[in-house]
Amino acid sequence: MDDKQAPPPSVPAAAPSPSPAPSASAAPSAPAAPSASAAPAASAGPSDSPAASAGGLLGRWAAVAASARAAGRRLAASAPARAAARLWAHPPRWVIPVVSVAVVLVTVLAGYQVLAGGSGEQAPPTAWTGPSTAASASTPAGPHPSASPVKRADDLALVCEGLYYPKSPRYAGRAPHQISVGVTDSLTGGPHRMRAALDIPHSLTKPLRDAWLPSDPTKSQLVACLTLTKNGTAIKKCDTLQLARGVYTLSLYEVATGRRLMQKQLFGDAATCPNVVPVGAGPTLPSTVSDKVLYQQLKNFVVAPR
Repeated sequence: MDDKQAPPPSVPAAAPSPSPAPSASAAPSAPAAPSASAAPAASAGPSDSPAASAGGLLGRWAAVAASARAAGRRLAASAPARAAARLWAHPPRWVIPVVSVAVVLVTVLAGYQVLAGGSGEQAPPTAWTGPSTAASASTPAGPHPSASPVKRADDLALVCEGLYYPKSPRYAGRAPHQISVGVTDSLTGGPHRMRAALDIPHSLTKPLRDAWLPSDPTKSQLVACLTLTKNGTAIKKCDTLQLARGVYTLSLYEVATGRRLMQKQLFGDAATCPNVVPVGAGPTLPSTVSDKVLYQQLKNFVVAPR
């Protein structure tokens, strides 16, 4: 018999017990609704609501306005503001005239702008802005020619005003040279009064006398202009009027060219009271230049050959 011991019989492993069926109390419960405190927090970014944006802007503007008011109160309490308030309450004397002038200038400039059409363009020049180029070209300075010839003695008075007559005879050739004399003895101006005759020496020959006493003004070569410029020192009383020493300018012109041949100052030597007082004469009458003095000043131009 075999002495080897037989192995013990193997015990079969216990089968796993089936898991007990879950009871009603052990059934899984439904997930609870999140509470208000458990709600997710709002993001920190800007809100998409228009009302929220408007509210934020209003808040910022309110803060800016408050800062501005505070700055204004600080500025009003400063020394410059107090000085400005005192200046406004008691302005200096020059303020009102300066402001008035400024208002007038602004008004004038505004009217000028309106005349210009409001477009910022310069308004067309008016007559008071000065002579235009065309006007200056048509009326040159100095003597200017007459379109018509001399017809009567009064036409020669215009030579004293700067007119000349190109068709008149030139101051040239053999003597004598015919002359006409114009006089104005009023300080208010006016045209020169042409003398019809001068008191000249009776010993002159007929050609010389005719040159001094022209019967035909169209043949005059020279015009002498005697112009009162001022009243000098008092001489004497003529009733209720005062006779003063007249101061004159004597000028000599060539009729055909307007060229001035001579000019000098003369004093009235005829210190006699006039028989007739001119209409409109003032309280002072000037003494006049005698024909003798005029003859002495002008004779060399009449008798000298050219």
